[in-house]
Amino acid sequence: MLTVKLSFPAAAQAVRVNSVCLAPIDMALLPGFRKTPTDKLSDWCMKHAGGRLVTPREVASSPASLGSPASSSMSGGNLNIDMAIGAAVMTGQLDYSELIGG
Repeated sequence: MLTVKLSFPAAAQAVRVNSVCLAPIDMALLPGFRKTPTDKLSDWCMKHAGGRLVTPREVASSPASLGSPASSSMSGGNLNIDMAIGAAVMTGQLDYSELIGG
C-alpha cells in the first residue's frame, strides 16, 4: 500500500515508485529467516511457491527491468517474484490446514 500511496506524489518529481514481493530465496540469510516465522511456516511457503527456493539470479533479473526504458511508465506497481503464491493467497486457493494442524 505504501508503494501505491507514494507513487502519485512522486510522479510530480519524475520519480517512479514500485515494489517487489519475493518467495523464499536461496541465500545465506535463509537460516536466520527460518527462525523468525518457524521452520514449519517456511517449509509451507516453499512448498506452495513452486516447491523450491527462488535463486538470487531470478530475483535480480526481474527488478532490473524496472530500471530500463521499457518500464519507464510503470509506477505504483508491485512485481511478484513468488511462483504465484501471492496470487493463490489473494484468490483463496491455498489450504492452510497444514499450518493450523487440521
